[in-house]
Amino acid sequence: MLDRMRNSIKRVFWLYFVLFLAAIVYLVAYVAVKSPSIVTNTGNPRMRIATHNPSVRKGDIVDHNGTVLVTTDASGARDYLDQDLFCHVIGFERNGVFDTKCIESEYFFTLQQVHNEIYQRVRNIFDNTKPVQGNSVVLTLDKGIQTLAYDCLKDTGLKGSIVVLEPSTGKVLAMVSSPAYTLADIPDILSTERQQAGDAIQDSPFLNRATQGLYPPGSVFKIITAAAAIQNMGNWKEFTYDCTGSDVIGGVKIRCFNEKAHGKVDMYKAMAVSCNGYFAKLGETLGGGKMRAVAETFYCNNADYYAFPLAKAESEFLKGMNQNTEHEKIIKAAIGQGDTLVTPLHMAMIFSSVANSGIMMTPYIVDHGLTNGGAIQHKYMPKMIGQVCTPEVAYELKNMMVEVVNTGTGVRAKINDVSVAGKTGTAQITATDTVSGDKALRDHAWFVGFAPADNPTVTVAVMLENGGNGSEAAPIAKKIIKFVLDQK
Repeated sequence: MLDRMRNSIKRVFWLYFVLFLAAIVYLVAYVAVKSPSIVTNTGNPRMRIATHNPSVRKGDIVDHNGTVLVTTDASGARDYLDQDLFCHVIGFERNGVFDTKCIESEYFFTLQQVHNEIYQRVRNIFDNTKPVQGNSVVLTLDKGIQTLAYDCLKDTGLKGSIVVLEPSTGKVLAMVSSPAYTLADIPDILSTERQQAGDAIQDSPFLNRATQGLYPPGSVFKIITAAAAIQNMGNWKEFTYDCTGSDVIGGVKIRCFNEKAHGKVDMYKAMAVSCNGYFAKLGETLGGGKMRAVAETFYCNNADYYAFPLAKAESEFLKGMNQNTEHEKIIKAAIGQGDTLVTPLHMAMIFSSVANSGIMMTPYIVDHGLTNGGAIQHKYMPKMIGQVCTPEVAYELKNMMVEVVNTGTGVRAKINDVSVAGKTGTAQITATDTVSGDKALRDHAWFVGFAPADNPTVTVAVMLENGGNGSEAAPIAKKIIKFVLDQK
């Protein structure tokens, strides 16, 4: 009887011990994993209360060179300098309401944090109206590059985005999205969007097209198809196709641009002239399973592989499909059409990984924190996401893209005395123009490239909505690449 009681007590003890241990593990995980998103949630009342704390002056947001982008004025309100240039990155704070997933909201408590508070309060003892200064946040963005990218995009009069990365580190040098907005525009934008439905979000000026915009990539995605062939076909160098300008492949009508016949092409030539027939045939030969496996190696269908303070969408390629996917979807996917959707940031990351010998780096946009006394805090160190392809595969892809710029569709990105690697993309779309009612709209124009090809220091992705042929985006990339290289 006594033994049974002891056994029962032991069982109860261990039950409570396991429950207690589970509670501890849950609390630790909650604090470590979930608390950052809860703390910076725009619905958190602590943010609204802290915003109206007159005793602490919220820190500045500055660019990589120390140029102030956001400060706090004498009334305690945030003063956004050149807001249209940085609105999609920095966001806004307006009467205690924050834009979601932007620097202002994600780094709110960093900007409110005070370094050497006692010293500051003692220093200000004779002027108790003077607030204590919060810490600043230093971005990786360069205002000069950001301004050029913004002006280039604005001059087109089109919606779209431009992303500029440092391929070896993942540092974001510039990120712009059009249309932009200012604080003064917000009431009118909200009023308009309340009256719209359906496509209102996709057309919204609040949408950061660089990280949230999902677009068919067109021919810029051919580097993924090429990578899949190099990795899975021992005879890829001998694989050729006789292009007549148009063809029926796997029951799908495939046309090259203006139905131009390219003749007999191998992969290098097909990449340079952007032969749709070649890559469609290549996709049919490879099959959906192999292409999807390689695309996922480059982190398509997975937006959670890297941390980034701005809201982002997930690039999609043959999602939920396998080797037996019907021919039409496989063939369209091989040339970056059909259901394939990507973000400009992700395409910049993919090309940067090719520039970086197959290593994909985590993109980052906050470099470090800065105390009132000038001390650096929380310095970000570049992080590798993974080896997405071998250096040998990256080498072949890079050489193909050099030919694209030297002799192919990307010649408008060519720079004297600088070897540029890149790829144009013309993404075919069919939709209803909300103004004219026409069914056909101009294609999206892409150019993604990096330079110098032998030692890349900058990657640029340009995406112009309804911009027409991909070659239209190449001069913008050229201008930005040249500007960045001239600064070094």
